[in-house]
Amino acid sequence: SAFPLAAALSLVCNVVEILSDSIRLSKVFRRPEPKRAQDIGLWFSILQGLVIISIFTNCLIISFGSEQIFSFFPQWFKNAKGDPTHHVIRKGSVKFVAAIMMTMEHSLAFICVGLWYVMHDAPVWVQNCLQRRTWRRTQARKAIEKRDTQ
Repeated sequence: SAFPLAAALSLVCNVVEILSDSIRLSKVFRRPEPKRAQDIGLWFSILQGLVIISIFTNCLIISFGSEQIFSFFPQWFKNAKGDPTHHVIRKGSVKFVAAIMMTMEHSLAFICVGLWYVMHDAPVWVQNCLQRRTWRRTQARKAIEKRDTQ
């Protein structure tokens, strides 16, 4: 071994780091106070953008980077340089593969956008609980106002 004390020194360094991290987490940095938010804010738009980008990239990969289209439409491909495992799109068939890719991409995007408009932000049981809470608050306010006016 080049340096026999390496294991012992790394153990000591790790123990010191664990102890310093525990002190820092328990004494120096505290968990921030939680604040209520109405929704996840900007992250919802970011997730929607990721969904659209992933649809596009996955359709590109399926169309031009995998053997998926070849297995469905082998007449649009030819073997490259005599290699039976590597397939190349025949001349003039690119438009068909691109059309299939665009059709898949657009149909999946329309389905996603349709689901975004059809689905509610919160499940029905959450909406019911929120309505019940609002109703109870209004009833409590009315009871307090009634009591104060008497």
